[in-house]
Amino acid sequence: ALYAQVLNYVAVREWVFPGGLVQPICIGTEFIIVTDPTFRPAADTLRTWKIQKGISTVVLETGNGPGDAGTTREQIRDTIQNRYDNCLVRPSYVLLLGDAEHIAPFYRNTNAGSSGTDLDYALMNPGDILPDLGLGRIPVDTLAEAQTVVDKIVGYEQNPPFYLFGGGFYSNMSFAAYFQCCRDDVVDDGRAVRSFLETAEFARAGLTGLGYNVERIYTTDTGYHPEYAGRDATPRSYRNGAALPAAVGPGSGFAWDGDENDVIDAINEGRFLVFHRDHGWSGGWGDPYFDMDSLDQLSNGNKLPVIYSVLTAPAATSTTRRRPAASRAVSTGPRRRCVSPAAARWASSATRATAPPGPTAR
Repeated sequence: ALYAQVLNYVAVREWVFPGGLVQPICIGTEFIIVTDPTFRPAADTLRTWKIQKGISTVVLETGNGPGDAGTTREQIRDTIQNRYDNCLVRPSYVLLLGDAEHIAPFYRNTNAGSSGTDLDYALMNPGDILPDLGLGRIPVDTLAEAQTVVDKIVGYEQNPPFYLFGGGFYSNMSFAAYFQCCRDDVVDDGRAVRSFLETAEFARAGLTGLGYNVERIYTTDTGYHPEYAGRDATPRSYRNGAALPAAVGPGSGFAWDGDENDVIDAINEGRFLVFHRDHGWSGGWGDPYFDMDSLDQLSNGNKLPVIYSVLTAPAATSTTRRRPAASRAVSTGPRRRCVSPAAARWASSATRATAPPGPTAR
């Protein structure tokens, strides 16, 4: 009787019955959360919310039991790779929930020494170093920290500042950068030693071209180059000799006095994105200055920015000396400061271009 309901029942009987129908090994999900078992409740909170948004999500615990992701970085990467290669739905996003002592980073040797990176977790196709997945890490050490960050993320997505404070929130950004004055090996005065400002202006030009309002919080001095004393320190050109934009060039009246208070005021007023390009250290930013003590002066409430730091040596954690401690403090603290920090471990303008094909680097 059942066959009578199928037009090609002969083919069905010949090719499928009694056991020829191959079931897929793995259906798969768009989003994978890899977590230390300690943080499982926070991971489940995030998973539930993402599923409500229509994003298929799975939580994989670190461990060696059935269905676990493994314990070593290689095992965890292989688990991600297996799902990427064999599941009907390939993962598009991976989140590592836990600091480096919970989920180990990979390490690469550079001219700056050994540098921790999560990039390898996103390299699914051999032969290049271009990530094939959207990858992030929430570097927490306790369940309380994990839950705090997850609650910020879910709260930000459920009640975005657009509805609370008006659409202008997403149109406003602040860029903080340092003009490191000045090269003494060239004839012309006011030529930058590093490409910090060039990177900031390159990104700013792209964003203003899209209609965003991007505040400049720039500063300059000759503190790194006392040998330049006696020459004109007015910022005039990038390291490669190209003239600065007219708005910040000589004769523009630009003050070059951006400081910690300007950064604090910008965040408190409400900024979708806060960008910083300069030197850094284990506690925060160099110039304009901003450190973990500065966080106590923030009163931005639900106006949570994305903070993007591209520094020569951003803050490291106390556990591995490889993770940005300042960024972690911004995101894991119980007070609302930012929804998502992003920081480069080592982004020296002395060794590489930071925004190709834009700024040239030393």
